Amino acid sequence: MLFKQVTQFNRIVKRGRSRLRNPFSALAIAAIIAAAAAAAILRTFTSEASPFLLDPFIKRLLMLTTVKALKCIKCINSRIISKSNKNCYNYDTSVIRCLRLNNLMAANRSPVTRSASSISLLPLAPAALIAFVAFAAFVALAAPVAFVALIIVAPFALVVALAVLAAAPAVAMTLAERRVKHMRAIKASRLTRERLINLKA
Repeated sequence: MLFKQVTQFNRIVKRGRSRLRNPFSALAIAAIIAAAAAAAILRTFTSEASPFLLDPFIKRLLMLTTVKALKCIKCINSRIISKSNKNCYNYDTSVIRCLRLNNLMAANRSPVTRSASSISLLPLAPAALIAFVAFAAFVALAAPVAFVALIIVAPFALVVALAVLAAAPAVAMTLAERRVKHMRAIKASRLTRERLINLKA
């Protein structure tokens, strides 16, 4: 059982490493971190609330954690967890953590009904800075990839172009020879027909 858990943990670690090596996954993770950092900066260092687009996301996360806590409480009340089950403490602590997280998010969450016009431009400056830094990081990551792709594709395209230029005269000469042979065959067939007509006459 312990070996099975270790192998499952190793698989999860390998999946995480492969996702981090993928540039698109790394960019998605960086964008999520940037959005979370922007919300934290706007909430911590300013008196204004977070941007109104983040409110539904926070509300949805609050609902999911509440549902998880209610499910844990339902499992405890229905006496599913017995004395022989070692996960009883884990369920209790998960309920406490969910409730603490909900209280923290409820205290820091701005009202969803807040209008966008009430948000001043000054709190949005850190978010704009973070967005600019994320865009610069994306460009810095995409530039080497494009440069490497250009280095790999350019010689291949050059070789293909040279091969086409070298094969074009040979192909043209082959087509010309075939046309000459075809015309000679047509002339020979006409001459034979004329000779046969003259012999019959």
